[in-house]
Amino acid sequence: MMQKSNLPYKYHPYISEYMYSVESGEIRSCKEQKQLMVLVRKTLDDPNVYIDAKAIEDSVKIPEPYFPFKLYAWQRFVNACVYGVRYKDNDRLVWNQILILMGRGGGKNGYGGWHNFYMLSKQFGIDNYHIEWVATSEQQAKTTFQDVRNVIDNPKNSVLKKSFHTTKVLIEHKKNRSHLKYNTSNARTKDGLRPGSVWFDEIHEYEDYKSIKVFRSALGKVKDGRTFYLTTDGYVRGGVLDDMKEKTRMVLSGEVENSKIFPFICKLDSEEEVEDLANWEKANPSIRDNTELFETMKEEWADCQTNIPMHVEFMTKRMNIPKQLFQHKIATYEDILATNQELPDNLHQYQCVGGVDFAELRDFCSVGLLFKVNGKRIWIHHTFIWHEALKMQDINQDIIDIGVGKGLFTIVYDKEIKPERVINWFLEPV
Repeated sequence: MMQKSNLPYKYHPYISEYMYSVESGEIRSCKEQKQLMVLVRKTLDDPNVYIDAKAIEDSVKIPEPYFPFKLYAWQRFVNACVYGVRYKDNDRLVWNQILILMGRGGGKNGYGGWHNFYMLSKQFGIDNYHIEWVATSEQQAKTTFQDVRNVIDNPKNSVLKKSFHTTKVLIEHKKNRSHLKYNTSNARTKDGLRPGSVWFDEIHEYEDYKSIKVFRSALGKVKDGRTFYLTTDGYVRGGVLDDMKEKTRMVLSGEVENSKIFPFICKLDSEEEVEDLANWEKANPSIRDNTELFETMKEEWADCQTNIPMHVEFMTKRMNIPKQLFQHKIATYEDILATNQELPDNLHQYQCVGGVDFAELRDFCSVGLLFKVNGKRIWIHHTFIWHEALKMQDINQDIIDIGVGKGLFTIVYDKEIKPERVINWFLEPV
């Protein structure tokens, strides 16, 4: 039976309480959280959408007696949207791809364990609903697996032994045969997988979609397939996380409608906001109820005042404002994205300056033409790469392949990069 709420909202209380706290300013929240409330309201007001109150409340109440913590308001809100929002005409989930981008320490893995326990239970109602955890390291991949196993193996929860079988690599429900496993993110084929849900942990470390495609391609064999992405921000630019952030930006802004992505993003709105400690809950709403975490973060922040690497780490991982050490930083990621513009059709009418960074071996040889058009500087470039240089240096081959495909790179299969090749590049347009 649905709980009653005194809030001025018509939705399930788990949705209404969090939505009110964001929209009323009761808690401080980022732009993406406010946009999410607009998206959720628009979705729930769709006459073809209904709320499954029993599924929502089961997802909270079934694991609750066994776990050493209770869910926060933001977690109950996410549960409601993940399990209880469906289309009337086909009974399918409205959202089946869930991104949780939150500052370090927010309890993402423990919360994932809560989900997993519910998905394995008979009350969830789907047999053989297998759960696959994926991360870049085995230690990270098994974190949530171990959390769930600890709950089941806890002597206080001895009744669970009747329902679950556990080993070091598998947790299985004895009746419905749903199981939980963990994997590292190698992109080898995973033939035979029949997952109900796939969980990708710390996707800020993923440079490409290889492993994601392998595991997600196995979905669809079991009802209510779901994909979860849990992460903080990180240091890999142009990878999976940056791509996901752009996709969710379009969803939250309304540029893309009817998306299956549920983007729960928590971050500061600007770097300057870190100076006011009350803003920290924008990046991590858990600190309102977790004083131990808040005190730890304050200690870290004090250390950041005299330690640049710690400041970079704090901003990137705790506040989800990605930063880099100045000695490594050439341009902001936003500046890099801003360079991706169409070239003017009349560029041939303008004068230009040619530039060469020449190397025969072991390095890239870059050439370019610099134009100035209406106050803008336009740079057309090309890079010649000696084929043996790729073996001598740690270079992301995917980036090389993309550059070659776009005509930006030429791999030189010769003894060296000859000067004539460089000269000809300048002469060809003429």
